Amino acid sequence: MQSNSSISSPLSPSSLPGLQKSFRCVLLCHNAEGHVSVIFFRNSSTGAMRLFGGKARPGETLKSAMARKLKATITCPGTSNQQGSNVQNEPRVGDLLSVWHRINFEGESTGLLPYLPPHVTRPKERIEVYQVLLPPKCVFEMRGGAKHLDVVPLSDLLMLCDDPILNSVPNLLGRFNVIRMQREGGGG
Repeated sequence: MQSNSSISSPLSPSSLPGLQKSFRCVLLCHNAEGHVSVIFFRNSSTGAMRLFGGKARPGETLKSAMARKLKATITCPGTSNQQGSNVQNEPRVGDLLSVWHRINFEGESTGLLPYLPPHVTRPKERIEVYQVLLPPKCVFEMRGGAKHLDVVPLSDLLMLCDDPILNSVPNLLGRFNVIRMQREGGGG
């Protein structure tokens, strides 16, 4: 049997030219009641909710794009623990939670799937969703006048939006042991 050198090896979807590589970050915090909550951005004119994220520039990896965007948006003052040593004071990219593929650009959440269908050989966009660990104290710098920062408890997230990526966050976090914060003094 002879091999046919005219048949090229299959390319992975992430190495295709023209594929837009994007990322979204799941930023978790505790709200005033101690419930685990997701930090997201809301467009003030449309009311659309969106996880923190962005797109990689040409030739840039997703990890370096995330580091660039996190550094530009989140400022963390240096803190020290009781022993006087510095505590982690920068956001840290954690686990990859999911990968989504956009098969067309006809709408914000249309054509967005958590898998690559067999009939699609060239997706328009690949979106990777990562968990980002925040330090105890940080400041968000909001650029662009049409964005607001909102915090929603995980339990309320499914009822608030139509974005399939945002709706999947409680299920994606199900593999982690997410604990409700207890206040000192025994209060809930």
